Amino acid sequence: MELNAKEKDILKTLLKCYKDFAPLGTGGALRKGYFKYSEEEAEETVKKLISPSEEVAETKKTAVRGEIQQIENVEMAKQFYLEHLVYNKEDAEAKKKCLKSISLDELKLLYQKIYKEETRSKITKEEVLLQIEKYFNGIERALSMKP
Repeated sequence: MELNAKEKDILKTLLKCYKDFAPLGTGGALRKGYFKYSEEEAEETVKKLISPSEEVAETKKTAVRGEIQQIENVEMAKQFYLEHLVYNKEDAEAKKKCLKSISLDELKLLYQKIYKEETRSKITKEEVLLQIEKYFNGIERALSMKP
């Protein structure tokens, strides 16, 4: 079970409250058994609940391939596009396969190297790929109109 940021914050707050009120339990101000566990046990348990989800989140991050990081200009980006991102536009499966072969981070970096600006924060792989396709198809179309 992966915890979101709000759930992690709730657990941390509950742990803080537990630690703050634990001395009242040992002083007899609260019913016996109210604080069943030591502060250390509670803290250790909360850390175990929070840490695994953070480790999972770290492993989900995908590394950007070196060949994309080495792209320095539009010509290199075009070469990568032609080798890896061209597919039969009429075949939906071919598009899915193409999108599966590259991560969103890689597409965003490629977009950034082409357009010299960041993509908007909430964008899908399909949208980034479409923008990259439009760029190269537009250039080809313009060149084909040249007399």
